[in-house]
Amino acid sequence: MNLKKEYNFIKEKGKEAIELGNFQEAENYFRQCLEVAKKIGSNELRDLSICNLCASLIEQNRWMEPEISELRFIYMRTRDKKTSRLASYHLARAKELEGDFQKALFYANIALNLSIELKNNEYISSSYNQVGNILTCQSYFSQAKENYKKALQFCEKDLLKALILDNLGYVLIVQGIIKEGIILCEEALKILENLKVENGFLIYPYMDLCLGYLEDKKPEIAMEYGKIALEIAENLGFKKRVKNILLLLGEASALTGDINLAQSYYGELATYYPSIKLASDFLMAFELRKVVNFRL
Repeated sequence: MNLKKEYNFIKEKGKEAIELGNFQEAENYFRQCLEVAKKIGSNELRDLSICNLCASLIEQNRWMEPEISELRFIYMRTRDKKTSRLASYHLARAKELEGDFQKALFYANIALNLSIELKNNEYISSSYNQVGNILTCQSYFSQAKENYKKALQFCEKDLLKALILDNLGYVLIVQGIIKEGIILCEEALKILENLKVENGFLIYPYMDLCLGYLEDKKPEIAMEYGKIALEIAENLGFKKRVKNILLLLGEASALTGDINLAQSYYGELATYYPSIKLASDFLMAFELRKVVNFRL
């Protein structure tokens, strides 16, 4: 096998791992791709390898890795529109995780415009979804909803469709369009389970359904989804999601009348805020889920 064929073979393995949610495995493949690209001596393949590697790192919430900082330089120097689009897209995602939503939206819009220029439906769909995600993080739910709807119009792959449906479902639930939102989140979860993806893709649908059934005044069902979401979040080490889900489970427990269980969840939540005294009585008195953005 010559080096170019080896590069393409490893790259496809990495893409398959990404689509299944095996992000650590994908990282390993893309690091191999990078080494092969260096042997070939192709700057274009090297840049593409770094973009793909950054995708796997970002999905592991490792947005501070040194490779991420290379994305901006790749975007600035490359003349290849596809590479430029990938660099700006992943840079937007890194800035979103960093909490710099202004820069995230700046790069996301660049990626969207490049996707339209490339006439690549998968890119266009994922970019509209990304813009929607950044707007959701800023609680601009109406604008986010419109971007998710546009994303669905261009979507051709089941995995991406499921992610968009769940994002749209969450926004609808937050806007009070609860039953429709629940239906979308359940459809998303069904698609993801049929695809047999890893748990990294499942955490949001389970969390969103927990929220949705809480809003629908069905706390027992909310508990079922919330417990699964909490287990996934804890196993993956997603602390932000753990905190969000503990809050939801605390409220769900209280609504079922199990005050002891509610106090247990709130007590666990309090351990994440050692400098703040969180009283369970206070948490149970207010529906904090009404003011919490569960995408932050």
